[in-house]
Amino acid sequence: MKKEGSRYRLSPSDLVNFTRSEFITWMDRYACERPGEIHPDPDSEEQRIIQDKGIEHEQAFLDSLEAQGRRVCDLSNFRGTPEPTLDAMRRGEEIIYQGYLVNGEFAGYPDFLVRVESPSGLGAWSYEPWDTKLARHPKPYFLIQLCCYAEMLELARACGRSTCGWSWGGPMPNQRCSARMIFSTITVS
Repeated sequence: MKKEGSRYRLSPSDLVNFTRSEFITWMDRYACERPGEIHPDPDSEEQRIIQDKGIEHEQAFLDSLEAQGRRVCDLSNFRGTPEPTLDAMRRGEEIIYQGYLVNGEFAGYPDFLVRVESPSGLGAWSYEPWDTKLARHPKPYFLIQLCCYAEMLELARACGRSTCGWSWGGPMPNQRCSARMIFSTITVS
């Protein structure tokens, strides 16, 4: 969560935090409104190890894409501005790493935007968000994040059929599914 003037910019992770505990969101907002009054607890050693392993998994997935000869457009140096991501999608880049998507009050960085041959406002292609997770099985909040990114793509007219994908840390192969199906399942539950 970031404060921009009198408005807040939320990320898919903020939405996930809200579903897990409204208190997390309340404290994040309080920290934005009153900088310096409160500070988040430092990460534990266990949390740092898990974060490091997650970064390693994401890097291994990126390396595997490049080893397969896939063209990856790395936008990790363009933080906080959507234009390089939009330009890369308009060019039809095969895979966009760490693009930045914005939709109203939401913004975030999907790990990967993968080109699929399905028509959209971009042309004969569109994109689906892919995320890397260290977990061995899908968790609801992972899927909420992916749905947010899929919706951002849809509103940017860069998504044809609203699908998303992920790469798990376990033996499970990469998977894809309909973001609409996930969202309707979550909202009905």
